[in-house]
Amino acid sequence: MNATHSNRRVALVTGAAGELGRAICKRLCKDGLEIVAVDLNKQAALALVQTLELEPDQRAIAIQADLGDEGSIVAMVNEAGNAFGRIDVVVNNA
Repeated sequence: MNATHSNRRVALVTGAAGELGRAICKRLCKDGLEIVAVDLNKQAALALVQTLELEPDQRAIAIQADLGDEGSIVAMVNEAGNAFGRIDVVVNNA
């Protein structure tokens, strides 16, 4: 893992760009977690990440993944791990 990691907990949320997913991400962000917003639609996930109210040392990333494809899931977990070093919370909203 090559990224600089904080002490904040990390939440991975699938289906993040949908209405419920956005609400979940915003709440977890407000609670101080770093966010991995996962959606089949990368542009929608990126748009969500841009709306999050982050503290100066808090981060959020968008990842495109197809949860019906094992390779896509492995790539998603690897990307999240590279960015944050760990995943503490998983919300399977997809």
